[in-house]
Amino acid sequence: NERKFPRLIEPENETEREIESFLEACAAERDALSAALLKHGALLFRGFGLESAADFERFVRGFSGRELLNYA
Repeated sequence: NERKFPRLIEPENETEREIESFLEACAAERDALSAALLKHGALLFRGFGLESAADFERFVRGFSGRELLNYA
């Protein structure tokens, strides 16, 4: 069975750990990441420079291509 849950994604070098490089790479690889998500059912991003809720929001917006829902 090729479906391993979740698919682990880690930076290959120090530059990829930086938040801006990570966000740019996610935007550039959105189709490949979406395909990996469908194949594996989940993606686990480990070791990237997400240090705050604001960083995480930027990642989610970039990955999904949508704004987040406001529950307030």
